[in-house]
Amino acid sequence: MKKLSILAACAAGFFLIAAPIYVKMDSHALTMNGRPAANAVFVNGQWAMALDDFAKLGGGTLTLEPNFQLNGNTLSALLPAVQTSIKKADPNLKIQASTVPDTVTVPGAAYKQKVYTGGTFHVRKAGVISRNVFRSDGKAWVPLADVARAFGGTFTTPQGKLQPTQSLSLNFTVNGDGILALNN
Repeated sequence: MKKLSILAACAAGFFLIAAPIYVKMDSHALTMNGRPAANAVFVNGQWAMALDDFAKLGGGTLTLEPNFQLNGNTLSALLPAVQTSIKKADPNLKIQASTVPDTVTVPGAAYKQKVYTGGTFHVRKAGVISRNVFRSDGKAWVPLADVARAFGGTFTTPQGKLQPTQSLSLNFTVNGDGILALNN
């Protein structure tokens, strides 16, 4: 009898640990201003997108560079990678690349900044995108509400259960004042 109860306890423990692995997440297509973006998943009671999909859309790589940084549960946007070309530079002129707009004309020098924008959207300014990045099933997830806020918008959670082919849409002002902005 004792062996049977131990076996039952082990089986119950196995199902409690292994069952979440086999649960299929409710995945739906996500569009940003009508363009296909990624998949949205309802996980941990909220709509989220995978952090690696978010980074790819923002022109980053699997390491989130050069536009994003993850520190614990905080996802931050970094100032875009800057390459400065200088013509007839004044050696006494001191200017930080992070404060240079797209084109600056200074007496005796012309500075141009090239911003890396190799994705669906780009970083407009440095700042915190989300303090709520979480891990589930071995992946990092960014809540859609935080993504929308980074674009200067809001996300309203859909009411009820979505149909299997139904998609989610995030719509933003193209030239908003958020941390992120869509590429044209």
